Amino acid sequence: SPVWSQSRDGGRTWSKPKILRDASGKPFLHPRSPCPMYDWKGPEAGSGIYFALVHQTFNFQDPKKNAYQHRGPLYLIAGTFDHPSAARGVGVLRPGQMLLSCGTSWVGFYPLSSRDVGVKNHLLIDPFLSEANGPWAGMVSLASVASRIEDYIRAYVADGPDMFAKFESLARQSQRGAGGLVLSLSDADDEKKIRTYPKCHIARAIMECVVNMLQKDFERLARGGVRATEAVMVGGPTGCPFWTEVIHEITGISAVIRHGQFAGAVGAAMMAGIGAGVWPDEAAADAELNR
Repeated sequence: SPVWSQSRDGGRTWSKPKILRDASGKPFLHPRSPCPMYDWKGPEAGSGIYFALVHQTFNFQDPKKNAYQHRGPLYLIAGTFDHPSAARGVGVLRPGQMLLSCGTSWVGFYPLSSRDVGVKNHLLIDPFLSEANGPWAGMVSLASVASRIEDYIRAYVADGPDMFAKFESLARQSQRGAGGLVLSLSDADDEKKIRTYPKCHIARAIMECVVNMLQKDFERLARGGVRATEAVMVGGPTGCPFWTEVIHEITGISAVIRHGQFAGAVGAAMMAGIGAGVWPDEAAADAELNR
């Protein structure tokens, strides 16, 4: 089966390789063959729109136990980069808006008036809607922050299947400032000191630490002319809606949750609908799906 990996920091680091699977979770089948996944504009384009060519056949009973097998016909699978797709799916389509995509890394995705604005601010650039004379987009990220959040929750707040529900409930019991507890989610934190605080303050301090890290990027980008007054949050942490309140308290940005973990899938369906003629463009699709 083909495998894939993703970089969210311009190729400096890569996620752990995963098997390419279909919508039901079954691995696609592919004998030894050229790379099956491509950017539709070329290997260096970073267009955000991708496709895969797979043979969807493999003889596991081959007595030679050889990956070099009959290839058969090729099947075309269309796909998109998750952040541009999610931005379409939740209606983040113009400058002044931001998608906050919370996965392994937390990514701020900004529609931009021009590519130059993103380059000047050292953002990862995506063509986004520029082909239709719409905005480009730029991305900034907190790399691998999700694992740090989870490690701190398990160590200091709660564990088990309902740990995130407990985490949110406890964080709501604290106030801004977390009783004076300030965290960095790094080895610099003093474990003994942390454990002297009630769990509600620890939970709130974890949230505030992440949002303060985001705020540093927001302030840097604002100095470079990239500002957002509204944000849409997507991804797994949207199961804890208190995040949006903490974001607003610290950054002043009004944040809402839309489509949760499925925003990328909604965007992909939207693009399929545009391709099939259901809607003329993203704005029309957004007006029907999200309003």
